[in-house]
Amino acid sequence: MKTLVALLFVTLICLLHQDSADAKRPPVPLSDECCLAMTDKGIPRDKVTNVTETPSNCRGHKAFIVTTEKQKKICVDPSCSWVKKNKDFLNEFLKK
Repeated sequence: MKTLVALLFVTLICLLHQDSADAKRPPVPLSDECCLAMTDKGIPRDKVTNVTETPSNCRGHKAFIVTTEKQKKICVDPSCSWVKKNKDFLNEFLKK
């Protein structure tokens, strides 16, 4: 009986840990570079290494895909304040 209770407790802890880890993970694009979800949070400009737009064949919303120094790809909502404040900065990447 103690073993069963201990096993249930460990399972519960693992499930809670997984849920909290998923909440911290930023939205990322799919393999075909289409975004499932977007963030409206700002990304430090010195961490940005590349910016692209989602391709026209994506059925979801238009988004900017920002690549960071650690090669993380984050989908950013183009209507968010961070994008509007950093429009010139983002355009430099998009012109390449």
